[in-house]
Amino acid sequence: IANYTMNVFNYETVKLLKDLGISKIILSVELTKAQINELCSMIKSEDMELEVLAYGSVCVMTSEYCPIGSTVGEFSKNHPCTKPCLKNDKYYLNDRMNINFRVIPDNIDCQSRIYNSKITSIETSSLKVDSIRLDFLDETTNKINQIIKTHLDGKSLEGEKYTKGHYSRPV
Repeated sequence: IANYTMNVFNYETVKLLKDLGISKIILSVELTKAQINELCSMIKSEDMELEVLAYGSVCVMTSEYCPIGSTVGEFSKNHPCTKPCLKNDKYYLNDRMNINFRVIPDNIDCQSRIYNSKITSIETSSLKVDSIRLDFLDETTNKINQIIKTHLDGKSLEGEKYTKGHYSRPV
């Protein structure tokens, strides 16, 4: 399975991945609805399963540097990290536009994953994909049930904390 992080954008990439033995591709989150359907139409004869991320926080960066350990954890050349990542606290990077990006540390390798400030949620009722993917980080059980119901109906979640990404506008 090739994840959306491989940024599969075109037929040539799909064909290459199939030749390498991949049987399922989660398409790039940067594709528009029209591009998704066009690619699905081209691939149907290739015996390849195509999926889209219909809901989830998209990782925009993986960092070998741990901003949490070096700030909250007081890590420096002369001081070991106090491992604040072992607590259940939530951390964010705040950019110059005052937008918060969720930071989730990996307390084993001291890496950090930084997630988009908005959660992707797209309608899928008119997509020609074989399956949809719902990625959860820390939603409650009730919220997960609502998200599943919404997306099984082919709809998307609306509101300020959600984005359709490039679904309606190309990169």
